[in-house]
Amino acid sequence: MKQLFQYKVIPILALITVAGYFVILNPTIKQGQINVENSKSLVLGMSKEEVLKVMGPPNSISEETTQEGATETYYYQPPPFSSDGIFVEFDQHEQATKIVYYE
Repeated sequence: MKQLFQYKVIPILALITVAGYFVILNPTIKQGQINVENSKSLVLGMSKEEVLKVMGPPNSISEETTQEGATETYYYQPPPFSSDGIFVEFDQHEQATKIVYYE
């Protein structure tokens, strides 16, 4: 009986503990979940300042210049296994013109 516990139950408990860390406690995963919840408050026309207040600092920023003017896109990390992240694009007046939610 002691062998059964030692060779089967202990490894299962260890596996559950490790899986729990990656699914629940990992700060990267938690931040992705927070980003999704916060992104539900985003609306077109928000200023950069308003977006930063809701979402916090982006994971990355990209800039692009087109014939219509300069745009800046903020990228926010999604939860694991998502096909894409959360993007907020701003026009030259620093207003949100496009929001792409995670999938």
